[in-house]
Amino acid sequence: MYCVAGSQMSDAPSPQPTGALVTEEVRRRIGMESRPRTVTVTAEHIAAYAQAVMWPNPPDPLFSDLHAAARGRHKGVIASPTFGTGMRDGQDEVMDLPLPPHRAALLKRMEFIARAPIRPGDAITWVSRLADVVERGHRVELVVDRDFHNQRGELVLTVRSTLVRLYR
Repeated sequence: MYCVAGSQMSDAPSPQPTGALVTEEVRRRIGMESRPRTVTVTAEHIAAYAQAVMWPNPPDPLFSDLHAAARGRHKGVIASPTFGTGMRDGQDEVMDLPLPPHRAALLKRMEFIARAPIRPGDAITWVSRLADVVERGHRVELVVDRDFHNQRGELVLTVRSTLVRLYR
């Protein structure tokens, strides 16, 4: 296991009093999981993601060049540890919370723990889980964990995202 950005993941919800925005109904949804989603990864998906992330520079051959990657320590192309951010379908029901409409939203932080390589041909299944909801003044922070498993059931990647919804 190696950590790409941060490793201080905790499953314990932060002790927060219920405020005007985060109601008990919202807090009861902490721990809620999405339905599983599965994608079969291709070398083309991996290369396109690597190219998009590195543009305008060339992508790392480990993620994009079959011949160069075959000579590397992984003996073939693998996905970038941040590849999981590109595997979403926009239907994340853990984000559908009974909160008022927000003025703006932003990504505050993402942490990646890559546990095993994701390779072309892998069928990756992920589930999102609402890990925490914290009200801070006129904003609400949502912490969402996504665990990615391969077709053998091995946990290959964990992504923790902290999203902020602004209400003023």
